[in-house]
Amino acid sequence: MAKYCGMENLRAMEAAEMGNNYVSDLIAKHCGEARRVVDFGAGIGSFAKRLRDGSREITCIETDDELLLKLKADGFQAHHSLNEFPDEAQDYIYTLSVLEHIEHDEEVMRLFFKKLRAGGKAFIFLPAGRVLFGAMDRQVEHYRRYELRDLSHKLESIGFEIVDSGYFDFFGFFIMLLYKLLGFKNGLLSEKSVRLYDKIVFPLNRGLNLLVNRKLGKNLFVVAKKPVI
Repeated sequence: MAKYCGMENLRAMEAAEMGNNYVSDLIAKHCGEARRVVDFGAGIGSFAKRLRDGSREITCIETDDELLLKLKADGFQAHHSLNEFPDEAQDYIYTLSVLEHIEHDEEVMRLFFKKLRAGGKAFIFLPAGRVLFGAMDRQVEHYRRYELRDLSHKLESIGFEIVDSGYFDFFGFFIMLLYKLLGFKNGLLSEKSVRLYDKIVFPLNRGLNLLVNRKLGKNLFVVAKKPVI
């Protein structure tokens, strides 16, 4: 099975407590009362642990064998592929910074549509800004970065309805642009730098979110619903 290429960054991002809590709250908000929930590309289970409670049955999808074993050891139902599940059986699927690693990302979106029940929703969180794509993305094996309009159009062409969407991390966009212009090629994150950014910059981002979240950011999210026919 596929080996995850960004383990160092995955562990470093655990230090982004405020940022991770914000994203978790956003996922939970759109999850609502959904019972059958899928974490697609669960990694080390950071967000699955945050969302786990007695009312949700969270299943983790992870292609890396070592991470899969860790998820199972942490008490999650964990599988290599969403294809192992029946069609139209899931209430909610969320995926965080995964589709950019997949060459044919639209096939995955179609799979989400196929596996969700009518009225079920997908929450998709991705790196944004094609202009930012550079050596740092190639270092962690990204195929692309996304624009909100293009991603929404792709989901709508599959049959989804867009429920909510926005950009995330306004200041991060300009920091990433500066890194690219200065020619930095190391895509690895340190826990220290992540914790510092989370403590100093993220609160400023959160304050600006209501003003700029439809316009610009280092990341974006889309909530897409499978229509009830």
